[in-house]
Order: sequence, then C-alpha cells, then structure tokens
Amino acid sequence: MRFHIVHLLLFFVGIGGAECAHSPVGELGKPEIGAMAPLLVTDPRKPGWQEDKQSWKRFKKELLQLKAMGFRAITVDVWWGIVQQNSPARFDWSYYDMVFSQIRDAGFFIVPILSVHACGTNVNDDSSVPLPSWILKLVPTLAAGRDAAYVSEAGNRSEEVISVWATEYILPYYRRFWEAFHDHFGNLSGSMPQLIVGVGPAGELVYPSYHHHDRSKNYGPTQYPNRGALQASSTLAQESLRLWLQSKYHSIDQLNRAWSTEFSNFLSVRLLALSVEVEKFFANHLQYSPMGQDFFDWYRDSLFHHGYVMGLAFSKIYQREGSPFRGARLAMKVPGIHWQFENRMAQLTSGLLSTRGASLDSSLSAFQRQPNDWNHDEGYGYRELFRQVFRKLRRAEPRVDWVGIFNCGELENEERFSRGYDLVTAIGKLASQYEMPFVLENALADSLFSQSAFDVLYSHLKNYPFFLGVTLLRQMQAVRSPLVKAFATNLPTKEFPSSCARLLLNANRNSNQR
Repeated sequence: MRFHIVHLLLFFVGIGGAECAHSPVGELGKPEIGAMAPLLVTDPRKPGWQEDKQSWKRFKKELLQLKAMGFRAITVDVWWGIVQQNSPARFDWSYYDMVFSQIRDAGFFIVPILSVHACGTNVNDDSSVPLPSWILKLVPTLAAGRDAAYVSEAGNRSEEVISVWATEYILPYYRRFWEAFHDHFGNLSGSMPQLIVGVGPAGELVYPSYHHHDRSKNYGPTQYPNRGALQASSTLAQESLRLWLQSKYHSIDQLNRAWSTEFSNFLSVRLLALSVEVEKFFANHLQYSPMGQDFFDWYRDSLFHHGYVMGLAFSKIYQREGSPFRGARLAMKVPGIHWQFENRMAQLTSGLLSTRGASLDSSLSAFQRQPNDWNHDEGYGYRELFRQVFRKLRRAEPRVDWVGIFNCGELENEERFSRGYDLVTAIGKLASQYEMPFVLENALADSLFSQSAFDVLYSHLKNYPFFLGVTLLRQMQAVRSPLVKAFATNLPTKEFPSSCARLLLNANRNSNQR
C-alpha cells in the first residue's frame, strides 16, 4: 500500500490546492503522467460492437504498454451523444461499462470527461459523435422559440455545443446526464480520483471561434491562424447583451453618451452580429473604444459565468454529502490560445480576454493601446478567468477542490506568431498566486514524436510547483512514439508544498477502493 501512496502523491495533490501556495516547500515527488483514450475504441452505435475483437485487443495492448512505462491514469470522453443519443428518458452505459472495465483491469485510474459537445470536426478528431438528436430540437421550445445554438458573425449556426446564453435552459438536462453517470458508476468512485466537467467545444471553456460551422463554409477569419469569428449573433446572445448594457447604463441616454451613438432605445441595440460590421469594427481598432470595452466585458463574462454555473452545478452532485465521489478532484479545461499574440485577436474572439483598460487615444498604434494586463505578469489576460471561475467556485464551495487543465503545454514560442511557451509559464505563475493546481496537456498528437516538445513539457513540470503532471494526447501516439518511454520514466523530481502531504490519506482511500 505504501508503494501506491508514494507514487500517487502528485495525482491527488490538487485536493489540497487551496492551502498549498504559501506553505513551506518540502515534499519530494514526481509529476503524474496519464494518457487520453481514443475518442471511441469502437463505435457502439454499430451492431456487434462488443465483438469488435480487433479494436478491443488493440486497446488492451496499448493500455498494457502504457502501464509498463509508468502511466497512472487514462482520461476518457464520456459522450452525451452516445449514452443518451435518442431520448432524454433513456441512458445506455454499456459501452462505458466495457471501456472502464478494461482500464481498471489494466491497473489504471479512470479520469472521465463528461463531454456535452460533439466531436468529429476538430483537430485530432478521428471519430464522429453528434449531440443527442433530441436536444437541439428541444431547447428552442424551452427558450420560447429562440435558438440555443451559437450563431457566428457570418450567420453560420453551430451544432457542436449549446451556447452559453442557453445554459439556464439546458442545465437541467446536463444535470440529468451528470446524475445518471454518478448513480451508475458510483461503485467505481475509488478508481476515479478526478472528474472533468465538459463546458464547451472540445470540452474547453471557450467560444467555437475557429470551428466547423464557419470553417466548412470557408469563412476566412476562422481559418487557422487568423483572428477567429465572434459567436454573438443569436437572438439569445443579443438579448443578453442588451440586458447587460441596460444593467450598466440604466438609460439609453447614458449609453449613447458613453458610446457617442444615437440608439433610440435598448431594444434597438444590435452589436457585432454581421461580418461586415465586425470587419469594419476591427479595422478601425474599435475593440479599444468604450463600445468595444463594454462588448468584450460582456462577451468574456458571459463565458466565464457559464463556466462558474456549470462547475457549481457539477460539484453539487459529485461533492454532496453521501456521494461516493466526495473528495475526488473536479476539473475544468482551459484552452491555450497561443497565436495572434501581437494583437490578441484570437483570444478576444475566443472569449478569454476583454479590452477593458485600453487607451482611448486613437492617435496611438493598436499595440500601444492594449490594456496593461495583457502582459506576462498578469497571465496575458488570463487572470480574470482565475478570478471569475476558479476563485468563485472555491468561495462558493470551499471544501471542493478544483484543478485546471491547460493545453499547449509542449509548444515553443514562434516569433511574431505564437507565444505558447510564454503563455504556459504565465499560467504557471498564476497557478501559484491563486494556489490553483493545473495539469498540462499537449495541443497536438504529433508533438509526441518531437524531442523538443518533451523538453518543453519537462521544463514546465520541473519549474512550476502547481503543475501536477501531464496527460498525453493520445494513447495510440504515446505507445508508438519512441520518445514517450524515456520521458515517462525520467520525469523530474521536484518539491511540492508540504501541506499537500495530508492528501496522502485520500490517495490511500482510493487505492483501497480499487
């Protein structure tokens, strides 16, 4: 049993994140390492999927190879569109019963992602799972006929994920999904030390600003690495914006004075809903104007509020009194939007930043007008995410321990294009300041064949005490790469905050329940 406790220290260290940053450093350990399972091992919607011996044999073989290299956990997307695809009244867990059984039999912990988005159109996707067929039809009924989907500046409608402005209508159905998983797999809670709540496209807290609904129609701004498309053109989004503005300004006269506009009333306000308007807006650097600062405050805060609401509802199920999962870490994915770093447009359209605090002096260059918090010490603008999501969740439920998951952990800087390396180091500093544990992921599966990518990951894991470990995308690439074994077996030994040692009791509990 002591063997398990020592080697699982870091995997559970996040449970004490709220108390660690100001504690003396003194606990030696190695970062934990895990891998992501395939999006689907085999397609459970096809007849005879249980008998797909080749796929299951390959899955088992890969698991055993990873185990031999020292991997501890396998992360699995639990697709809403698989378990509840045809009816809101019926759940089918048979596929995940089989997947989890194989993972446990191979000696791993399971990290489920309760995924409420569709897959099949993103980078690295090799399977296709749409949202449940009934949900997009149902939600407009709940929302008085208003569309629950994102609608982009180009007028394209996303069916990958429900929009943040429809969360209040769809939250009861998310809860049913989470409750059903909780009840069905409660007997496996000892094998699930962490659960991840999916909160957006690719499971991340982000707008689908580069996604299929726009890219498939060749909308230029969404072709990587361009600026991305705003996703605020739906009726629900514009209604939310008007309510936000009315709450801030109280009268249309005050709004018009602040913006130098001539709206007749709040109902006449419709902002950045058409591509021609958006192009002109950005061409004139109006993102730094009072209007732009208000818009991006609302756009960002809408996303972060959604993340908070989802996280709080999730924690009330999995951390409630008597839950077999009580004491497990809960986690949320944060995207590493690392390109367009000179002007930060990609992060603006993705919803991660606001322009609040920018200079109003239009004679200055766009770069000179940028807000002061768009720098490394402020996490390149990510600080507000820590405040509005993770800090609020901690204050609402102090006994619940949250972990962030941050991708692009392997990327280097590219002059005038990407600041992936700097962005991860900035997150590492914020993690220490907010006593917030994070797990890193690689952004691209092909990175597992690059020695420089592993050098970067090693550096981050060694230098930042609140980087608990890494989850490699995905297990198939991890077993094929000749570089992974050396990385997994030579992770840096580093010191972790000593107060996190109390969490070894939780590691012991989970080890026993396995």
